Amino acid sequence: MKLNFTPVSQRPKADVTRERLVWTFFVGSAIAQTAFIMALTISSLAGGELGSTNLSGLPTAFATLGVAAGAILFTWVAKRFGRTISFTSGFATGALGALIAAAAIALRSFPILLLGMTVIGLGHSNAHLARYAAADLRPATRRATTIGLIVWAGTIGAILGPKALEPIGAMAINLGFQNLVGPYLGAAILLLTGTAVYAVFLRPNPSSLAVPEELSELDGPDLSRTRSQLLSTAQTRLALVAMAFGQGIMSLIMVQTPLHLLTVGEGLGAIGNIMMAHTLGMFAIAPLTGHLVARFGTRRIIFVGACILMISCALAFIGAKPEGTKLLLPALLLLGVGWNFSFVAGSTQVMNGLSFSERLTIQGVGDTITRLAGVSASIVSGLIVGATSYSALGVMGGVASFVPLIALIIWRNRPTEISV
Repeated sequence: MKLNFTPVSQRPKADVTRERLVWTFFVGSAIAQTAFIMALTISSLAGGELGSTNLSGLPTAFATLGVAAGAILFTWVAKRFGRTISFTSGFATGALGALIAAAAIALRSFPILLLGMTVIGLGHSNAHLARYAAADLRPATRRATTIGLIVWAGTIGAILGPKALEPIGAMAINLGFQNLVGPYLGAAILLLTGTAVYAVFLRPNPSSLAVPEELSELDGPDLSRTRSQLLSTAQTRLALVAMAFGQGIMSLIMVQTPLHLLTVGEGLGAIGNIMMAHTLGMFAIAPLTGHLVARFGTRRIIFVGACILMISCALAFIGAKPEGTKLLLPALLLLGVGWNFSFVAGSTQVMNGLSFSERLTIQGVGDTITRLAGVSASIVSGLIVGATSYSALGVMGGVASFVPLIALIIWRNRPTEISV
């Protein structure tokens, strides 16, 4: 079989530039995910130390709230000033938040920790918006695989972030700080590096090279729908249900797992290994998920994702006992895989059939709704564990996993494309 390969030197200049911008988003996302995973993994530990068990989910909740607000804020910045400025300023914002969180640990201040995590979340919203920005640079037939590629960048963070906890914590102790200060300082350095990468390489403005949905979009009238019109379609609603419940169920279990492991006597090394398995599940298979979405469609992958989430919640319930903690590694791994299927399929579905203007309109809103679901779950998780036990989270997550399946049934006979 003869491969149809065009050398880079013979490709149109715009296509070469688009590929360079896609890979710039990949590098930036890898840096951001490494920094955020470092900060997020210890957030419940920091919350429990500076606050209480009941409040231990609040740092993650505030970070997720920051991501939700940042999705709207930096989408607006991108529409107003371009994506180069929005991503560069977003990473600088995240670095500032990490420094604030480090100061909170040193000052023993829970309110300052919440402020720092919120600002980190504001900046981190760009790591999630990058999947849309990169997908806009490729035709519709390649968007699912492009989204999978950018999500896969988180694999680097999934490996490096948790593994760096012990050495960077020890380094902080040698410098005269508490061990929890180290991951926040490391996150700040990484995000400042990402700021420089975007400032130098994310040029020209990626929005100027976005691939239109169809040829008529280039010279036809502006038929863009309003936000409310887009949110009223079955396509958008199903996509948001998949992403929001996937995020909510994942946050519900994940946020409290490090604190639960610490309570039953596990150290930072064991916690790091389990969280690494979780984040690998979230990101490592993303390119495969993108191909599966392109091959089988978004609905089938949303269904499979919901089923995987159910299994992971059942394992978390069984593994809640001190003698069953070995089950938490596969439970958190599958929790990440279920989230990945729901996230990639939902992200692809929410873009299908939309013009570039409509995609910009709905992308920030979709991420905001998704992150708000994560905020709610993070807050509820701490309250549930404080009132009952970690095992109750498995029951609640398993029940919530039925909602995407119900949504698939409700909208099974409705069109999944946007019609004018």
